[in-house]
Amino acid sequence: MNGAAPATVLVVHDTRGGPWPVSGWLSAAGHRVVEATDHAQALAALADPQDPPDVAVLDARLPDGRVDELCARFRGRPGTAVVPVVQISSEVSAAADPAHNPDGGADACLTEPIAPEELLATVTAVLRYARARERAERLAARMTQLNRAALAVYAATRVETLAAAAAAGAAQLTGSAACAVVLAPDGRMLRMATPTPTARPEPRPAHPGVLDWLACRALGDRLGADMAVVPHPEWKEQLPESPMTGDVCMVLARTKRARPPVCLAVEATAVADGESRELLNQLAHGAAMAVEALRTYSEEHSLALTLQRSFLPTRLPRVPGVELAVRYVPASSRPRSAGTSTRPWRPMPGCCWRSAMWRGTHWRPPR
Repeated sequence: MNGAAPATVLVVHDTRGGPWPVSGWLSAAGHRVVEATDHAQALAALADPQDPPDVAVLDARLPDGRVDELCARFRGRPGTAVVPVVQISSEVSAAADPAHNPDGGADACLTEPIAPEELLATVTAVLRYARARERAERLAARMTQLNRAALAVYAATRVETLAAAAAAGAAQLTGSAACAVVLAPDGRMLRMATPTPTARPEPRPAHPGVLDWLACRALGDRLGADMAVVPHPEWKEQLPESPMTGDVCMVLARTKRARPPVCLAVEATAVADGESRELLNQLAHGAAMAVEALRTYSEEHSLALTLQRSFLPTRLPRVPGVELAVRYVPASSRPRSAGTSTRPWRPMPGCCWRSAMWRGTHWRPPR
C-alpha cells in the first residue's frame, strides 16, 4: 500500500469556531475521516483496536489543552506512538515542531492559511513514510520467523523431526494450516500437518506416489523450487485428512538431480502477496537441503558400516581353555544434524579390528 492510497484520518478540532474545511478536503480526496473535539475523544479513537486511524490531523485550537501536550500523549502510549501526526496552527510551536522536538513533536507542521493541495501532499508524505516503516518492521519480524524455522529444520537429526519443523515453520510464516511431505532415506513417505500456527504437527497418511503426483503439478524433474495452486478437491483426493479447507498453495524444492522433492503446502489465501510466497519458497529450499544432507548421511553411514564390517573375521580363533565373545559397536549411533558435516566416522591411525575386538572381548574362566 502506497502513501496515496485512501486512509482513515483522525481529525481533532474545536467545533466552537465553526466547521473546519480540513475534514471536507480529506473526504473529497477519498480518505475516511473520524472526527474528535478534545483530548479524550482523540485518545479513545486512536486506541480503537477494531479500526485504528492511519494518521492524525490536529488543530492547535483545542478546548482542553495545548496541541503539543496531545502529541506528547500520543507518543507516550505504545498503541499510538507510531501513528503519524500533522499539526495545523496559526503559528508553529517549537514543542510540536519535529525539527525542535523529534521524539515528542508532530511529524509535520502546517501554518494557516493552507491550501487543500498542501494539506493533501503533507498527509500523503507522512502516510508513505509510516507505511514504509510498517512494511520494514513486518518484514523484519517475518525474517526472524524464517530464521527461527530454518534453524529448527537444520538442527533436526531425524527426518520426522525435520518434516515437523518445516510444517510448523510454514504455518507460523503464513498464519495458516500447513503440511510438509518428505520421502525419508529409508523409503517411507512422511507427511506432517498442523491445522493452526500454534498446534503441534502430527503425522498424516500419504501414499507412496504422492510426491510424483505433486511434481507433475510443479517443478517436474528440474532443480530449484517451484510453486503451484492445487484445487482443494484434488488435494483432498491425493492427501486425505488434510487440515486445509480451501485451495492449496504448494512449493516443491529439489537440490540434487534424480532425487525426490520436498513439498510444503499452505492455504492459498495465506500467500496472496509476493512477500509471503518468497518466504515460503526460501523455507522449502532450506528444507530440501536439510533432507538431502540427512539422505547423504544415511547413504554414507550405510556404506561405512558395510566397509567396516567387511574387515571383521567371520569367526573367532579357538584358544584352549578360553571362551571368547565379541560385540561390534559403532563409534556413534546418533546421526549428525543436517547442518553439520556428513563424512562417515573413520578409525584413528593405527587402529585395526584386532584392537577393537580386544576392547570388546570378555574373558571367561574355563569350566
